[in-house]
Amino acid sequence: MSLRFLALFSILFLVGCGDKDDSSKTKVSKAVVDVKFEVESDGDFDPIANPKAVKGGTLNTWGGAFPKSLNQWLDYNSFSKSVSDLMYESLVDLHSKKDEPTGLLAKSWTSSENGLVYTFKIHSQAKWSDG
Repeated sequence: MSLRFLALFSILFLVGCGDKDDSSKTKVSKAVVDVKFEVESDGDFDPIANPKAVKGGTLNTWGGAFPKSLNQWLDYNSFSKSVSDLMYESLVDLHSKKDEPTGLLAKSWTSSENGLVYTFKIHSQAKWSDG
């Protein structure tokens, strides 16, 4: 038994003496700045963009089993999709009442006659995450 203990201790010691992870040298990005959000007043009431909503708070949710990835294209499951939907804005989405496409990042879009090519015009205020 002492030989097994010595072998296990030796392996753990050698693993612990390996190269250190250099993750402490991470880049620091600029702080996120709030942008004034204006809700359109001439359209239907949208329960998702309520102007009386209180800013801040915490969202707690249970996602199920631990996902392989938070990239919904690599590991498509409901938890990955929920997280992805919170992180990224879509070009278009369904209107909350009319069940028809409405632009989010896309100001407008057209499709070719055969329906294989879509051309999107992006809102001028839309920005990539790196500016």
